[in-house]
Amino acid sequence: MPRWAYRKLWWQVLRQEAPPDWSQRLDQLLHETPAERARAYERLVRWYLWRVASLPQRPATELEADWEAAVQASAQLLLQPHVPDLAVARVRHALLLLRRRRPAEARETLARITPRDPHYPDALYVLARAWLSEESYEEAGQAWNRLMQIAPPNWPRLPQAMYWLGVCYAVGLRSPEEAERIWQQLLQSQPQATWERQAVLLRLALLRHHRATAEEVLALLRQGLHSPLEGNPYLSRPQLEDWLQSVWQQWMERKDWAAARDLGRLWLDTAGKDSPKGKRWLAFALARMAEQAWLRQTDGEDLPAAELDEMRATYREAGELFEELACAWPAEIAHPDSSQPNSPSRRDYLYLAAVCFQRAQDFPRAIRLLEQGLSELDKSPSRSAPQTDDLRQEMLVMLGECWHQMKLPQKGIEALQRALLVPGSHRIRGYYQLALALMELGKLDEAERALREILTVPVSAQEPPEYRKALSALGHLHFRREQYETAAEYLEKAIGRYPPDSAPAYSLRYWLAECYRLAGKQEDRKAVAADTETRRQFHRQQKRKHLQRAADTFDALAQSLLAREKKQPLFADLSTLLRESRFALGDCYFHLGEYEKSASVYETLAREYERQLAGLRAWFEARRSYLAAGRSEDALRCIDRAMQVLEQLNDQDLAPTRMTRQQWVQYLEEARHSIRQAEQLR
Repeated sequence: MPRWAYRKLWWQVLRQEAPPDWSQRLDQLLHETPAERARAYERLVRWYLWRVASLPQRPATELEADWEAAVQASAQLLLQPHVPDLAVARVRHALLLLRRRRPAEARETLARITPRDPHYPDALYVLARAWLSEESYEEAGQAWNRLMQIAPPNWPRLPQAMYWLGVCYAVGLRSPEEAERIWQQLLQSQPQATWERQAVLLRLALLRHHRATAEEVLALLRQGLHSPLEGNPYLSRPQLEDWLQSVWQQWMERKDWAAARDLGRLWLDTAGKDSPKGKRWLAFALARMAEQAWLRQTDGEDLPAAELDEMRATYREAGELFEELACAWPAEIAHPDSSQPNSPSRRDYLYLAAVCFQRAQDFPRAIRLLEQGLSELDKSPSRSAPQTDDLRQEMLVMLGECWHQMKLPQKGIEALQRALLVPGSHRIRGYYQLALALMELGKLDEAERALREILTVPVSAQEPPEYRKALSALGHLHFRREQYETAAEYLEKAIGRYPPDSAPAYSLRYWLAECYRLAGKQEDRKAVAADTETRRQFHRQQKRKHLQRAADTFDALAQSLLAREKKQPLFADLSTLLRESRFALGDCYFHLGEYEKSASVYETLAREYERQLAGLRAWFEARRSYLAAGRSEDALRCIDRAMQVLEQLNDQDLAPTRMTRQQWVQYLEEARHSIRQAEQLR
């Protein structure tokens, strides 16, 4: 009767028709039928494990109850006499205890399995896992090593054992060499162990990234991520992202931007194009890469056109990624007050995207993002915090810069004036941009006040770049007012703050010389207008002093650029600067009365720029110098050479002169006629 009742109850359990207290009834019936106990408890353990595996979406409390019931049934099974496959039951019971976080009890159960038992390798495997669960790496390593000695080569769990032994060495025993040895052995001897091999490749990349080259680490990562991650019991995407985050962070700290970029691209290929981590890694790496070229350009270095294009394209790609991150950011954590403290907020991503697009010269896009970012700041709970004010000021300054670049200086002025009302560390930059916008509108007095504000702001030992730019801008401002001596003073101060071989230094030296040259001509006009001989003599002396300084400065600049040209070709701007410096040098010599020197400078230029518009110009200027020196034949020769150059130029070449070919011919013929007429009058 009890046996029949037991079987009926078990049938009801399988059909899910059992009464609520079926487990208590089952225990009672098994107590009355000892012969069925071992088989029944075995069946009960398997049934609970089946429920856990086949119905995983149930509430956690139900799942935990099934696990606990499986442990209880397994414990009852081990109490029965004559249990078939007792070692198998003990290993399974130990695994269940581990699942319930009871490693000490699991070890006690495994201790009953003797080394002679065929299932002893399984027992050692679970024993090692028990030690590992308590982070007892030394004991776990001993168990794994013992297992490696006795397990047959075809033992199914050997790849797992090798993997976990490597983890013990790498994580707990701080022995990366041993870990690498074990893992390399796994890669060579276990070609069928797909999951273990993938996990090992990724672990090796993590292990080596401190000492191996980035290329080696990336090669391991590409191998490991070549296969899908889904289903691998040794890996989870969050865990792997944490590993890769540490690798990426180290490469960023080492300024290995290219490796960090490649890692970001690799993770996007693996995790999908919408992976926030992948986008973030790639965006920051790209921005850092582009920043290196941008900083060199900011320091005054002339970048080749190809490098400029690459820098802007890199910034554009980074900006697009930052913008995507901002758009994907959940609205409920749009502000750092309610998000993780070390994680960029939506407004941070908008700011970073705007910086990238501004430096990529995509100003409309930068303006749109800056306006969105400022709107986010206005909504922020900490809108009055110092850090928020500083960011608001910087974004307003950037907005003003972008409007100025788009040739809308009035809008730029409005944004910059708002920026200067906000407390922050970007006031100097704001004043400088405000001055540029005011100068563009011709408001020189207001621009000068803004620039002088920069010079009065206390600065640290390291001056901000706007300080030297302000000195330069004041020089150009006084140049526009024809206050050449004052302009020269500011330009000299600015030159001393730039590297001597930088493009800004060369440009400032040119304008300094031009100040001296025009100051000399100014003194010449004053001498003509003077009402006494004493005043005339004074102004003539001043004229010679200024013109001589101009000639010396133009000559030194030309020699510096020629020396640089011998080492490497000059960029277009510097080539223009070299040419114009030499033309200006010839003009200085002419007004100093050194006509032979002037003619020599122009003839040299004419030969160097043969078949170019500059050559035509040089021959014509040489004509003037020879005439002043009283050498009419040489002046006529220069006109003949100018005619030859004119014949070699096309009409498009003459466009900058705003004269047609016919007008040039007429002009040169009139000059020739004038010289011959003057000779006849002698």
